[in-house]
Amino acid sequence: MRRFHNIIRRKGVKPQRALEVGGVMGKGSLLRFPELAGAERFCLNLAEMPSADGITSITGNANKMDVFDDDSFDLVLCCST
Repeated sequence: MRRFHNIIRRKGVKPQRALEVGGVMGKGSLLRFPELAGAERFCLNLAEMPSADGITSITGNANKMDVFDDDSFDLVLCCST
């Protein structure tokens, strides 16, 4: 997780909308990086999870993400999915 954080910080990315594919809600979420605090954040997972702390949980499959319009996100994160 530290590697993702370092890349985002080093590149100076300031996304408006960020998506974590196969993510989790809670402390382990990649969407919790301080650099993403001002972004609209979404977490996509097969398992239903409640939205919390400014992160919107979306139940769905990463192989079929038609719930989102094309070019909807400035940043997409995925780890171990």
